[in-house]
Amino acid sequence: MPGEMLDFLAALPYLSSNAVVVLHDITLNQISDNEYGYATRIVYDVATGKKIIADGVDPDEILPGIGAFQITKDTMKYVEKCFSALTITWKYDLTDDDLEQYKVIYKKFYHADLVELFKKAVTLNRTRMLKEKCKKEQADQAIIDFHRCVMGKYKLILYGGGYWAELVSQYLRAIGKKETAYVVSNDIDISTCKIQNNIYHYSDLPYPEKDCCLIMAVDSEKQKSVMRSISENSFQYIFWGENYIYDRLAMYINDILTLKKAETCLEKEV
Repeated sequence: MPGEMLDFLAALPYLSSNAVVVLHDITLNQISDNEYGYATRIVYDVATGKKIIADGVDPDEILPGIGAFQITKDTMKYVEKCFSALTITWKYDLTDDDLEQYKVIYKKFYHADLVELFKKAVTLNRTRMLKEKCKKEQADQAIIDFHRCVMGKYKLILYGGGYWAELVSQYLRAIGKKETAYVVSNDIDISTCKIQNNIYHYSDLPYPEKDCCLIMAVDSEKQKSVMRSISENSFQYIFWGENYIYDRLAMYINDILTLKKAETCLEKEV
């Protein structure tokens, strides 16, 4: 989305009353790595018309990759459904010039309410994509900050004793670093933690805070609670962030760990 839907709505007023619209790749999102390749399927499903499915389909296919529909008197009558479908999440943005060309055609042939719906769809998707871009930039910067923390001269203390603590510690070892210790909240029963070695209650940390960097290795909500409880501290640096930052960090770490594992397997084969 949105290309094929925008193009169909631009072409529709120029088609003859019984034209046939043929759509390629209507199952692309299911049979390829392109999970966002669903625009032609949406056009096929949403546009009103006489639906046509190709003959001679490969028997191994669950659904054919090509579909079509014949324009009828109801296609334009129910075209609002197509404009409404433009509010579905877009994968990419268009230039202002491109969008203006579509708007000119829509204003010429469609009711003002539909043109307004088109404009709202543009605003919604552009706002979301801008937020996503900002989050990506913030997450990328956070990964840089994480490595500045990790590669520094201070002791590394991981706050947490579960999934995140294990993941971060695996990564640290993979890049030749090592955590100094783990800490958890004072009310946590350490015997229930996945991490069992070199783990302390926060108040029992055996190193001066000024000699340490603290890496939050718990989920975002827990981090906020922890940050409130340790508002007065003397750590050199505390790495923490929202869920989207840690999701991006987890993707990065898993990619590196997979690469390291592959390198190890190749070394063994050699």
